[in-house]
Formats: sequence, C-alpha cells, structure tokens
Amino acid sequence: TKLGGMILFTPDRPAGAAAALMGRATTIQPPAFIKPSALFLRMAQAADRASRAARHQVSFETVQDARPETSVLVAESANVAAEAFERMARNGDRNLLNRIGRVLLAEGRKPGAAIKDDALIITYASGKGLAGRPSSERIIKVVDQ
Repeated sequence: TKLGGMILFTPDRPAGAAAALMGRATTIQPPAFIKPSALFLRMAQAADRASRAARHQVSFETVQDARPETSVLVAESANVAAEAFERMARNGDRNLLNRIGRVLLAEGRKPGAAIKDDALIITYASGKGLAGRPSSERIIKVVDQ
C-alpha cells in the first residue's frame, strides 16, 4: 500500500486482508525427505480431511512404495488432493466427490490426475520438486468432468 503495508488476496478473502512483516521467515523449501512415520501421518491427515469434505470414507494409498527421494512429493501430492476436496466442498460441489472412495498416488513421467472406477489417481513426477505434482485446480477439473 502507499503507507508501506501489505494486503494478501486469497480465495477465502478475495477482498484482501491486511498482512504485516513479523520478522525474518524460515525457508519455504521442503526438506529433502521425510521419515516413513511422518509420511504415514501426512497421508492419514490428508485422508481425514478428504473424508470430512466428501462426507464419506476416502482412503489414500501409494501405488509404489515411497522412496526417501519421493517421500516429500508423495506427502505434498496427498495434501494437494485433500485441499482440492475441501475446496470442492466449500464451493458446493460435494456431490462430485460421491464417486471417489480412494485416492491413489502414483509415480509417473509428468504430474496429472485421472479417475478410474472409484479411484482418483494422482500422478507425481519425481525430480521436479513441488512442480512434480498436479495443482488442486487441475484435480478439481478432472473430478468435475
């Protein structure tokens, strides 16, 4: 702003919200890997969030075993899928989630999303960092088709 402040615009606050610098921030870069127990917890949290949004049980599973170098990307892909479920529920599109009973996280050449039977298949591409997972917007478009 003209006075030196900042306004943060988000989907939840399209008119903006005042923001202020509170101090030096830590890096936003993800760690190189997370422990298997932490990955399991992140997957369980994503499944819980998606299940609450869909109002029925949604399981999250990996197709391939996560390796240390893919663990962060798997966790982030699960988080983004849960975020997509929550956004759809908030926007009144919960009925589109009725056909999804599980989310499968699979490694592939490029990030993507697809639906097969009752499964939402999220493809992540290792080696591309956080760009190796589809966005929540892309996931929503696939579910909406």
